[in-house]
Amino acid sequence: MKFLTIIFVAITIISCFLGAMGDTCTQISGTYQFKDECKTKLYGDEGCKSACNTDCSGKNGYCGNGDSKTPDEDTCYCVN
Repeated sequence: MKFLTIIFVAITIISCFLGAMGDTCTQISGTYQFKDECKTKLYGDEGCKSACNTDCSGKNGYCGNGDSKTPDEDTCYCVN
């Protein structure tokens, strides 16, 4: 059982690392965004904030909430 736990943790860490490597901070409609950053529980709001802080020059990040400025709930939006 302990072995399975170690394997699960290793897979989780690797998938987070590889997922983060593929993310790019792109500017869409004047707003910097990470597409699909908020899609899974692995990232969510904390992963979004971290990605925006490191790759978008210290901007604050938050997941979309469906309004006109942040329409896609899977996307991380980076703002000043």
